[in-house]
Amino acid sequence: MNETVLDFEGKLRAATKGTTPLPAQKFVASLRTRLGQENEAGTLSRRFQRRFIVRASNALVLLIVVLVALLGPSDVLAAIQRLMGYVPGVGFIQPQLILSEPLTVSRGNVSVTVENLVVSSSESVLVFRIEDPYSVSGSQSSSYRETTRNPYLQMPDGTIYQPLTGQGRLEKNGRQWRELIRFSPLPPDTTSVFFVTELALPSGTLETLQLELLLERGDHSPMSAGENFVSSATSIVPDEVKVRLDGIAIEQDRLVLNVIVDWENPNWQVVEVMNFAEPTPKGNPIAHFASVTDANGAIVPISLNTMESSANSNEKQAYFVFLSDMPVNEIAFPATLSLDAIYVSSFLPLSEQPVFTFFPKTNVIPGECETLLQSMVSNEIEATLAKVCYLDSDPHMSLGGGGGGGNEISPPQFGLELSLSAPSDIVEIFVGDTACRVQPNPCAGSASYSRQWGDSDLLKSVHLYAVEPNWPVIFSIGGFDFIREGPWSIEFELTD
Repeated sequence: MNETVLDFEGKLRAATKGTTPLPAQKFVASLRTRLGQENEAGTLSRRFQRRFIVRASNALVLLIVVLVALLGPSDVLAAIQRLMGYVPGVGFIQPQLILSEPLTVSRGNVSVTVENLVVSSSESVLVFRIEDPYSVSGSQSSSYRETTRNPYLQMPDGTIYQPLTGQGRLEKNGRQWRELIRFSPLPPDTTSVFFVTELALPSGTLETLQLELLLERGDHSPMSAGENFVSSATSIVPDEVKVRLDGIAIEQDRLVLNVIVDWENPNWQVVEVMNFAEPTPKGNPIAHFASVTDANGAIVPISLNTMESSANSNEKQAYFVFLSDMPVNEIAFPATLSLDAIYVSSFLPLSEQPVFTFFPKTNVIPGECETLLQSMVSNEIEATLAKVCYLDSDPHMSLGGGGGGGNEISPPQFGLELSLSAPSDIVEIFVGDTACRVQPNPCAGSASYSRQWGDSDLLKSVHLYAVEPNWPVIFSIGGFDFIREGPWSIEFELTD
């Protein structure tokens, strides 16, 4: 697994200390942001420099679903509901309102450009970029977070729309930061709205920017791909996972696919198609579980566009935008889209969290371990606490870059490392000390680590304390990540 991803995700998980983890939208936005930063700047954006939009008026492309193939034990419903408009840089959306024209303001060497604001019946999507963000602080690791703060939309009557989710990436070798923020939908009769944010200037001072954005109706926009759709098949396993191909467009002579995953389990807060188990070298496309095979059996390379995708939703739905890495005219149709697996983060309510109690059998000796066989079972997960080790030196009194959270206590004086066994499809388990929920002062942080960090058969969880905790310690499982295997398959065709 990409160590940077593990490092960053661990820090987010550590902050929970056994409570329900951070809201899914924050987790996904932060994780996607870091992934975008660590991959070569502009990997995705270069594919979208020249925009070729399919117009409904000239009927350049008609999408016809000719077959839905159901494969594997987790057979799902696969259907195309509609062919949505594709807006490069934003994704598949039915625009009711769009930004009349981009707007740029400059302060010293730093410029902020609002590239687009697209409003649909379900959301408002704002895309802006910052040129030369590092001139603010000179730190390539943090300046993009510090350049703008507290962004929101404000209506002329004073109504404020706070961000729901957001994601961003570095481009142009780190000289440009691009960000996409999602808000609730603005009223369909909106003609103007203010984008408000705090801009950190090179002098270190903050200046509040208030940019008036003019909107126009989007139903006549050439960015619409038209509407032609056919659906249907039924799932053998309803209420499990449903995968559907919801939109197709042509961008720079490349095929663009919008894949939607629906689920029913209320505890699933994040569903991803990224393959975190496969290392992604810097500058390479992010590994994922999807593939396309054409009518001749040739594999069509596709890349995941993380900026235009959304891995979580309050509606138990995620959508993913893929771009083919070869021209459309080189693909033999009908082609088949396959999704081999999904990566799921499930967060358990307090009432459903399995707990286990640990009390030292002997005197606590740093560096030594106790072997245990305590099982924890709930409706969603079964795991066994196999071993508890007492951390023995100051270098161990850290979370190895994967932790954080807790109070500002330095340095921790006591630590426990838990080793758990679980079925092979479980990638990571998030364990917390229940006492830290109500008495956080002794707690100095915690972190969970996936299998790739150590033993392939065991999952690790580290817990730090300012002083030796009061025994016994009651741990609970607040959530876990796992891989749900498919495959799900959809055959589709493009015709003139």
